[in-house]
Amino acid sequence: VDHMRLCLLDYMISGYGWANITVDASGRPGVEYADALDITWDLGRTLVTDIRWVSRKVRKPLWEWIGLYGPEIFSELLDSGPNKGLDNIIACDFYYDKTGGPRGRHYVVCAHLEESNRILEQGDNPFFMDVGGIKTPFLPLEPIYFMQLPSVRFAMGLTQNMLPHQISMWRSE
Repeated sequence: VDHMRLCLLDYMISGYGWANITVDASGRPGVEYADALDITWDLGRTLVTDIRWVSRKVRKPLWEWIGLYGPEIFSELLDSGPNKGLDNIIACDFYYDKTGGPRGRHYVVCAHLEESNRILEQGDNPFFMDVGGIKTPFLPLEPIYFMQLPSVRFAMGLTQNMLPHQISMWRSE
């Protein structure tokens, strides 16, 4: 619930708020706040609902990244010296694309590493809908934006759009 409040606050202040759809280690879905300043999206589209790709910058301490991807990849950041501790904040970009293959593409890129090690993860977009046996990728970042007001063209308003997320969060509490 607090994550959606932050999304709504971003929406009220800047006109855009972003919610990130996540899946925890046990496979349960969730929704978390994504800072609008950390989002890069397909500006080649007229409407946000038509974007083909989106990227989110995620900042975590080095020890969390090591827990996810192993110490070998981050060995150059573990060397002794200033600003090379386990508590240093490292930023990585999570990129999701609906194109580039039947299930889209997904990359995790860390600019702090040398070029040969920058791509931590790549493959098919892990977020997809299975409709009649056809797997259609979708983007896990959901925008809440100023022009999304109820109208004839966009009959679904902001409250209706957030309702499924709110209901799933209330059920999980």
